[in-house]
Amino acid sequence: MAYQFKLPDIGEGVAEAEIVKWLVQVGDTVTEDQPLVEVLTDKATVEIPSPRAGRVSSLGGAEGATIPVGSVLLEIEVAGEEPVTANVAVASAPPKAAASAPTASGARVEVVPAARHLAKEKGIDLSTIVGTGPNGRITLEDVHKAAPSTGVERALEERIPLRGLRKRIAEHMAMAARTVPQFTFVAEVDMGAVAADREARKAEAAQEGVKLTYVAYVVRALIPALQKFPLLNASLDEAKGEIVLKKHYDIGIATATD
Repeated sequence: MAYQFKLPDIGEGVAEAEIVKWLVQVGDTVTEDQPLVEVLTDKATVEIPSPRAGRVSSLGGAEGATIPVGSVLLEIEVAGEEPVTANVAVASAPPKAAASAPTASGARVEVVPAARHLAKEKGIDLSTIVGTGPNGRITLEDVHKAAPSTGVERALEERIPLRGLRKRIAEHMAMAARTVPQFTFVAEVDMGAVAADREARKAEAAQEGVKLTYVAYVVRALIPALQKFPLLNASLDEAKGEIVLKKHYDIGIATATD
């Protein structure tokens, strides 16, 4: 009979979740505790396991859809049981930038989702590709480079659905652009003394397991500047009509990652 598995209450006030990736499809046979789907809440990415063994008969939404807690996530045909519903507790996991994907040869490699999708679309065996990303991860560029050997023309443009963690990042960036004044200041600076100091301290820093870069000097130099010009380290409380001058200094650094 059909076993209706509802999206469980993940806790921490979460009322809904976005379906990031289905790990099973209709018709698949699943075992108890087998991962079924990855969902994203405002807190974390969560991998939800199966509460029963059986065959998947229907899915409760497409990837990218947002569903409320308590709605049917999927149905599992369980032999010899009456129709029932279930909720199970799940544990949160860190957001995932890539996942292990099975290849035609049966091996498992680390591959970013977009690269896995393109390889499947073009019929490319991922086990034949040497990844150039972190820890040997296969990137979209790696798949593109492998394409000519299989007679596939490289696309001039590709569209990837905005989902999961990337969607949340985009939302927060858009909010920041609306609420935080954006400005750029450019000046030439003689960094000779800084370069000499860095060179003198590199060995000492390395002994402490630290790679001393120029970024550390830039961040350190920002503190006295913000102390001298406190309005640069302030926010606006529109509701109270107050300018909030911060006595703490939180410096964010953008990094190039996958």
